[in-house]
Amino acid sequence: MAAKQVGGEIFAVIDRIPTIRDTDGALSHYTLESKIEFTNVSFKYPTAPKEMRNLFDSVSFKIKAGESTAIVGPSGFGKSTIVQMIERFYQPVKNADGSMGTITFDGLNIQKIFLKDLRESIGYVPQEPTLIIGTIRENLLFGNKDATDEELV
Repeated sequence: MAAKQVGGEIFAVIDRIPTIRDTDGALSHYTLESKIEFTNVSFKYPTAPKEMRNLFDSVSFKIKAGESTAIVGPSGFGKSTIVQMIERFYQPVKNADGSMGTITFDGLNIQKIFLKDLRESIGYVPQEPTLIIGTIRENLLFGNKDATDEELV
């Protein structure tokens, strides 16, 4: 019975239709040239109770292309969530005034970039990394499946 229940839960995840999907006319092979910009972005987890306040409200900042960026702060303040929003695993929610903040790449709304391209082009090192079984080479290829031997070294 337990296996049947777990199997049902697994198939529910497999059969789930994601709410965040590619939009019509989305660009593939987009290359960031200047900056990623958050403009008045608010966020609350979709599963959070309605009475819970937003994780962050009307946040605005820029991440310049070609530069290393560190997002720092106490645990639970949204650092990982910001990266997940850049990868479009989450979307902004309405601000208190009813407006919707935006995330743009060089002024282009992030929703206009193919999800697969977006997610494959962003490297992220979590604060609590998970070790993956396999060789060092196999693990490096998770970060760039098309890396040459020279790039891996």
